[in-house]
Amino acid sequence: MLPRFVVHELHDIPNLHSSRPPPPPLAVAPGDVRSSDAGEQPGGLDLSPGPDRCWELLTAAFGESGSVTVRAAPVRHTVPTVGYVVEEASKRGRLKPELVLPLLQRNKQALADEWGVRDPRSVLKKVAALGAEEELVLPDGAVIRGSDAVGGTRRGRKIAVLGDCCDASPCSGIAAG
Repeated sequence: MLPRFVVHELHDIPNLHSSRPPPPPLAVAPGDVRSSDAGEQPGGLDLSPGPDRCWELLTAAFGESGSVTVRAAPVRHTVPTVGYVVEEASKRGRLKPELVLPLLQRNKQALADEWGVRDPRSVLKKVAALGAEEELVLPDGAVIRGSDAVGGTRRGRKIAVLGDCCDASPCSGIAAG
């Protein structure tokens, strides 16, 4: 059994190679329909470039609470060619346990008595979920603010996937950063 896939067609890929004429379009026989025997599924899209001359191919949920975007941009080669950039969305900041744990340890007995929490570290999950403007008041009156306990937003990772080309600089607009 072959894996299933969907083919999306990228239209208007420019020929950026200055010394060669563009290749002729591929001949397609009338009624030429791809066979699903090879695993191809219906639902492919005809995609045109956006105002930045790049194609937005996919944005999908990824991981527990993030998303990933795949874009394409033309690169210089002897035939019309694109490079791809895969980018994660920005993520929440990380918890700063070194700031929070001393407060939780100081309240260990009160957390057990008043909140029914045997291990103060179990409160870290609640602290990590605080929004920037939210607060958690501990039994001794100490206040943990989300803006203090959780670091700033982290930029998602980005990777450029480029094949055989003589100049990838036209792809730098979406690959930078």
